[in-house]
Amino acid sequence: MDKKDIFYPDFNYAAPQLSAFSLCIDIFIISLQNGDIIRFKPPDITNFGDWLIANGVRDIAVDDGITSKQQPEPHVSLKSKRKTK
Repeated sequence: MDKKDIFYPDFNYAAPQLSAFSLCIDIFIISLQNGDIIRFKPPDITNFGDWLIANGVRDIAVDDGITSKQQPEPHVSLKSKRKTK
C-alpha cells in the first residue's frame, strides 16, 4: 500500500490521526493522537498492517514507546566501591 493513501478503505480515520497499534488475534487496537482507543477488524490483516507501518504508525510490539533506545550504564555494586584493608 502506498504511503500517499492516508485513508484505508472502510476505515474512518486518516493515518495522521493514528499514534500506535497492536494486533490481537485478528483485531487491531489503535491509539489515536487525541488519546482515544479504537478497534478495527480489517478484511485483510496483512494489508492493513502494511498500511499502518507505511504511514509511520508505531507498532507497540516492536516499539512500546517507553523503553529507552540507549544501553543502560553498567551496574556497579556498592561492595566493589568499598576500600579494603
